[in-house]
Amino acid sequence: SPAKAIGWSIAFVVLVLLLTGLIAFGLALPVTGSASAVSEWLRGSGPGPVLLQSIAMLLSTALFTWALGTGRV
Repeated sequence: SPAKAIGWSIAFVVLVLLLTGLIAFGLALPVTGSASAVSEWLRGSGPGPVLLQSIAMLLSTALFTWALGTGRV
């Protein structure tokens, strides 16, 4: 049904964004050394933060695409 499709689309976007933030934070923590520095570093526009956030987005999108496609969610 259309309502179900819309609901899953919204859930997909929300879940991907949440997981992307968690992955990016987790990967940036060893780079910056402290939780307070992660936020500042990820807001930067240099190649490091941009690449890290891109990788986090690809990983989370791939995970939820697989999970929804195989019916695991």
